[in-house]
Amino acid sequence: MSRHAAGHSQPQAPRQAIYAEDRSGLSRSVLIQGILAPVTVVGSIIASTLPRLGGLVILTIAAGLWAVVMTSSLIFTWPIGIRLDAEGIRIGGLRAWERRQRSGRWPPRKPFHVGAQGRAVFTCPGPAVRSLYLLTDRAEVKTLATQLAKFRKRSAGTRMPLGFFPVTPWSGVRAVLVISNHPAFTSSDPPEFRTNWGQFGRLRGVTSPTWQVPTRHPDQLRAALKQCPWAPPVHDHLPPQADFQFYTP
Repeated sequence: MSRHAAGHSQPQAPRQAIYAEDRSGLSRSVLIQGILAPVTVVGSIIASTLPRLGGLVILTIAAGLWAVVMTSSLIFTWPIGIRLDAEGIRIGGLRAWERRQRSGRWPPRKPFHVGAQGRAVFTCPGPAVRSLYLLTDRAEVKTLATQLAKFRKRSAGTRMPLGFFPVTPWSGVRAVLVISNHPAFTSSDPPEFRTNWGQFGRLRGVTSPTWQVPTRHPDQLRAALKQCPWAPPVHDHLPPQADFQFYTP
């Protein structure tokens, strides 16, 4: 089923997982800061109203900006997970997806907007996997982020690759799995995404031959991939002069 196919998905029977990781991008630093940030803002606002502490207004503004960044990072990262089984790999909001499948509350009433794609589930069957990279070098993770930024710039900031979950410098994420795939054979559930307003206009999701998902357990994930009959060799580093694509016309 194509990612952009119309219609609703039917409940799927659970597969026997070779590897399962929930909250795969949720580092301790993001969790702590995401919880503390709103508390700090409230405390700063209260303190700035006191006569002797009126000069804390600038600190309150700074704390507010920090709270927005960290809370947004926590919300985006929270649902993301990984599943490996004998048929392929799934990434995205798997835990909630599985729970809502069991309770009959799936599919959602409205498609997710592009900014909330971490709540969707992206499926790549084994034959659609072209190559795998399990990166623990921050410089190489940054290389992909730079290439994504260049793609966004070429598209005037109005296209967002689906299935690519970026990581930020302050996320504390130390490893990512990069999946080079054949988009014609991948799918997402739900299959459609709403556009939402980005910095430069309407932001829409586009089919991507490059997926990325963070992991907290790279060694366990690497060992699990070796058990998957469909998985190609897992590379620890990007090839020289690698140029990844983020959009398939």
